[in-house]
Amino acid sequence: TYPPLENTWSYPDLRKSIMYNGELYVGGRLEVPNSSPPIYGLVKWDGSQWQKVGSGFNNQNTFIYNMALFQNKLYAIGNFSISSGSPGNCIAKWDGTSWSQCGSGLVGNVFALKEYNGYLYVGGIFQSASGGNIQSLAKWDGSQWYPVPGGTFANSASTASFSVGNNDLYICGYFDSISNTL
Repeated sequence: TYPPLENTWSYPDLRKSIMYNGELYVGGRLEVPNSSPPIYGLVKWDGSQWQKVGSGFNNQNTFIYNMALFQNKLYAIGNFSISSGSPGNCIAKWDGTSWSQCGSGLVGNVFALKEYNGYLYVGGIFQSASGGNIQSLAKWDGSQWYPVPGGTFANSASTASFSVGNNDLYICGYFDSISNTL
């Protein structure tokens, strides 16, 4: 069983919970009070209490927007630049033992991610992926970022969420047009 969530964390704005390797992970904007060192953004339940994931995230402004499983790893996206001493730049992956980066990450804000057809799709309001000119919509194969064919948005668009239905990937967000179908 899990403890009640109210009065557990300071500033709770919980966005996503997910099971990974038999443990419950909860992310959002949160701070575990009276923890030393402080725990921000993401916690896991160890069977008796909430724990930091690895050596945790960098500061109280950490905000985990979403999480997904891809290639047997837990991916977290949000507002952070360092995860456990490794550059994260809005996205990082957890293998159950340590955090690692996804290329050099993303520049901007990332809100959505979804596994689809062997890739992890990410979306938000970002200007680049691993230094490349890939904006607002990108896909990751586990080692490299790619632009999404036909995924060029007009102006300052953003991707808010993804859904898969009838073997198609649907994109929800703020955009006037998209250059092509995926």
